Amino acid sequence: NNLDISDDGNFVYVTAFSEDAISVFSRNQTTGILTFLQSLKNNTLDGSGNMITDLDAPQVVYVTDTRVYAATGVGRSVVVFERNPTTGLLSFVESEVDDMGDVAFLNDPEGMTLSRDHRFVYATGDEDDGITVFQDIQIPLPVELMYFKGKVAKGQAMLYWQTASEFINEGFEIQRS
Repeated sequence: NNLDISDDGNFVYVTAFSEDAISVFSRNQTTGILTFLQSLKNNTLDGSGNMITDLDAPQVVYVTDTRVYAATGVGRSVVVFERNPTTGLLSFVESEVDDMGDVAFLNDPEGMTLSRDHRFVYATGDEDDGITVFQDIQIPLPVELMYFKGKVAKGQAMLYWQTASEFINEGFEIQRS
């Protein structure tokens, strides 16, 4: 029904509306050939032993570095999976269902996106003519350090560091005490 490719281009995630499932494929970036890795179906266990719920007729899928979100029509929900960035495999985290708790406007979701800072998931409900907003508590740290070293040379503190990644980082501020 719908698909999305991981930002690194290594994995493809596909929703299967009539199968109540989401499937994972590895992708050869040179040839484009897909290799099947995993299929997770509603009301079955994932590879970690978690029962997958509310994955009824998934229509939309959205992939981030560490998460996959599937919006479902019949289930009127957004189902959240943890994504292993190395293997591409998924494990069920939770589902947010229309008219349960604070969730509203998820009847027949047909669109979904993530804010640029990865803090909020937005899903549209076609039958409700509305937008639902979820805050993602898995906010990535803005900087991943490879190393941070310091030494004293001629009475001065010399600091050395290298970052593995930076996400929405405006710079560094060095403080001492």
